Order: sequence, then structure tokens, then C-alpha cells
Amino acid sequence: VSTVDGVTPLNLLGNPFPSGLIRGPGSSQGLRTLLGTGFTVPPDQDRTPYNERWQLGIQRELTRDLRLEVNYVGETAQSLYVGNRGGGSGGEMSRQLRFLPAQYLALGSRLQQTVANPFLGLISSEVALGRPTLSIQNLLSAYPHVSSLAVRRQSVGRSYYHGLQVTATRRYARGFQLLSTYTFMRQIERVQFLNDSDPEPSKAIGYLWAPHRFTFTGVWELPLGPGKRLWSGGGAAGKLLGGWQLSAIQTFQSGGALLLPDAQYAGGDPRLPPGERSIDRWFNTAAFRPLPAFTLRTLPTRLARLQGDAINNLDLSLAKTTSLGDRFKIQFRWEAFNAFNRPQFGEPNLNPASGSYGRITGQANAPRSMQLGLRLTY
Repeated sequence: VSTVDGVTPLNLLGNPFPSGLIRGPGSSQGLRTLLGTGFTVPPDQDRTPYNERWQLGIQRELTRDLRLEVNYVGETAQSLYVGNRGGGSGGEMSRQLRFLPAQYLALGSRLQQTVANPFLGLISSEVALGRPTLSIQNLLSAYPHVSSLAVRRQSVGRSYYHGLQVTATRRYARGFQLLSTYTFMRQIERVQFLNDSDPEPSKAIGYLWAPHRFTFTGVWELPLGPGKRLWSGGGAAGKLLGGWQLSAIQTFQSGGALLLPDAQYAGGDPRLPPGERSIDRWFNTAAFRPLPAFTLRTLPTRLARLQGDAINNLDLSLAKTTSLGDRFKIQFRWEAFNAFNRPQFGEPNLNPASGSYGRITGQANAPRSMQLGLRLTY
């Protein structure tokens, strides 16, 4: 409800609809209801997505301070929302039901020819379907009397996850604390229709797929200062040299599978050797070509042999804690994120019809940043 001058309401609660209510037509228009318009309908069955997870693992204490844990983790997600490519995360959410059936694609360019419109006079001339002539493609499409018809949040999709997870932990002892993890995983999903006429979603690599992930984090208290192995004396030297702590977090993760646009596989391995890969030619561009008109797509939405740039990031932290008497401690911290300033390149252009096909023009991570902190504890 807008206002007259930004302050005074135009419509008051006493008469919130001064122009009256528009009554629904009900069944008065019969088969002419919604002719020529586009609309979205809910699914005939609405299921709530759910997950099932199972895990089998073993722990082994290798030494008093070192523990190794190995787990197999499996998970399936059922009743996921599905849809056509390009709609939402992973391509789900809505599916277009107005499409050209596959058996008519053989007509080729004849589909673009126009013929007399059988809906003339039934549909308003103000919309495209009310014109004197229509293309053959329009008339052969499913539900030709509407401009579009989609079903939203149809819950018939599913996905699968299988992962090997290894964790090594060294408890804090003698100034060291370490934690290292490795994950090998595989994710498959069925949430996208390659073609509007497909009876079910296609099987493809999932958008969370990253086959390898390794992390390492450690804390090391430098053996300097009072009570330590080196420079254990007190005084000013002990205050200066003691209380230092170095921390690091290293992350490596394989590049994710890239979402492919409408294209046709031309043959050959899309992956280039590391020595030939660059931001100007990230993959074998001869592996794909534009999808011809009136052709069904057979290329999956993602390929295991076509990945983006990997994550290789190191964060460092150096801290010094100094006691000021019995009650006060002061800590100075220096932290560097992406300490080595390694760039992670963005996704390459995957459209074979584009002039920048195969090139990377963006960056996926932030450059190195540092921060300093000073904290007083009492």
C-alpha cells in the first residue's frame, strides 16, 4: 500500500481496496480459461526431501598422543527438487512442460515455417499466440494453447554420496598439536533434465563433487624462554623470546566439475596436461562444439575429466603472549590469510560459440590479507 506524500497512507485499513476486489472467473470461461498465457502449477504429489546416512569406521591409537581414524561414509538424498538446466543451485526448482516432442525434431527447419493460427479469435491478439499465423513448432509443442507451463518443486530427484575419510590427530604434547584430514569422495545426482522431453532427470556428477580434499592444521609453541629448552633464562631476554606460538592451516581441494552449457561432444579428452593448461586455454577446446538446432542434447551436465582450478591455500598465524605480573597477560597476534598469495582461477568460458571460449577471465579467491591484534587478559 503506497502513500500520497511518503508519509500519509493512500489506502487505510477501513477501506484497504478502494477499487474493489476482482472476482475470479471460476469456470465461466470453460476451455478458454488462461488461453495464451503462461503459468506455473504445483506438483501433483509433494514429498519432503530426506537424507539417509550410514557410516563404518575404526579408530586406532598408534602412540600415546597419536590417533588414526578411518571412516567410510555413505549418504543418499531422496525426493529432491528437480527441473530444467540453469534454474537455481544444481538446476532444480522448476520444470517446463511445454516443449517440442522429440519425434518432431526430424522436421528440422520446417518447424520454423508458419501456418494459419487455429486459435485465431480465441486468444487475444495482444499476445504472441493470438497472431494470424504461428510456427509449426508452436503448434506441435505440448500444450500449444499456452505460452508456457511449468511445474515447480517437483520432488522426484535423488543423489548419492560415498566417501573415504581419514583423520590423524596428535594431541597437544611437548609444544605440538596437529590435525590432518583426507577425504576421497564421489557424488552422483539426478536433479536435472538434459532435454525438456526427457522422461526423468539425467544421471550426472553432483555440483558438490570434489574427489580429493586434504587439510592440515598445527600449533607449535616455540621452545624459547623461561621453562623451555632454549633461552630458558628470565629477565628481559626471557620476556622477549618466550611465549611465541606459530599456527598454520593448509587446505588443498580438487577443482569441482564444471557445469556444461548446451553443447555437443566432438571427441577427444577435454582435460589438458598440467603443462599445457593456462588461463587462455584451460581445457581442450576441440572436445566440444555448438549444439545444432533441433538436436537433443546427450552431453552430461558435468564431466569428471573437466574440472575447475584447485584450492591450494595456506593461512598463518604468529602470536606472542607475555605475562605482566601475576594478573595480566598481553597477547600480540599477526595473521595472514592466503599467506603465499596464490590465486585460484575462476571457471573458464565453456560456450563453444563464444569468442572467449576456453579462457578464464576471473579469480575465485581473495588475495592475501593480513591483520594485527592486541589483547589484554586479566
